[in-house]
Amino acid sequence: MHREIERLHREASQGSAADVMNATMIPNPALAGTCGVELRGIQELLKEVRRLRAEVQGRDELLAEKERENLELAERLREAEAGISAGRFAPGTPVQYFSGSLNRWIDAVVVAFSAGTYDLDVKKGVVPDRVRIRGAEGGA
Repeated sequence: MHREIERLHREASQGSAADVMNATMIPNPALAGTCGVELRGIQELLKEVRRLRAEVQGRDELLAEKERENLELAERLREAEAGISAGRFAPGTPVQYFSGSLNRWIDAVVVAFSAGTYDLDVKKGVVPDRVRIRGAEGGA
């Protein structure tokens, strides 16, 4: 999107109406009949430049909106990660983890939390939604 906007900026900044007129008008009175044709061509070029400028402005606004959304999402992610880290069980905490193969909760002690999983004294790599504080048997 940035490259497309840069391309449109370059096209739009090729020259102003006066630059186009000065570059294309021939001051020869013998060629005065062709001025009308050239003027129509210039008007078409100017219309295209205006269209491209409007397109660039629209894309700039869209890009700015996406960047604002990105900042908001990044902030929400940071807040969520902070909330998760605050809710982690510290090493040494007695917990229970749910064993899918045994279909029951098993007592364990937290050894560490890393890479989004718990390492317990009886099992490594347990995801947080399968760990609860020991004594929470009635609510989890």
